Amino acid sequence: MADEIKTMAKVTFAEGAETGNFCDNIAVGFNPEIFIVTLMQSTPEGTVRVHGRYILTPTHAARLLEHLSAQVQNYAKQNGPITQPAPQVAPTDGAASTN
Repeated sequence: MADEIKTMAKVTFAEGAETGNFCDNIAVGFNPEIFIVTLMQSTPEGTVRVHGRYILTPTHAARLLEHLSAQVQNYAKQNGPITQPAPQVAPTDGAASTN
């Protein structure tokens, strides 16, 4: 029955959403009632553009986590493990100081 409900839903896109947005930064906050998920894109100039802010119930946040975890596992099975880049550390040799 759940599959029947999924196929009956009509999906529409908000204006501009059908093309998608690149997201390389995410912020998540919460209180006892909601999670707030903010999706952002960093620019070479050092600014950050917010593409969307989404408010989820704790139940929906848990569903998102489950679904995203399953998709990441599927990706890794098909393409190999996802590696994180090494963190970039500011130089400590004093080259940036302005005495």
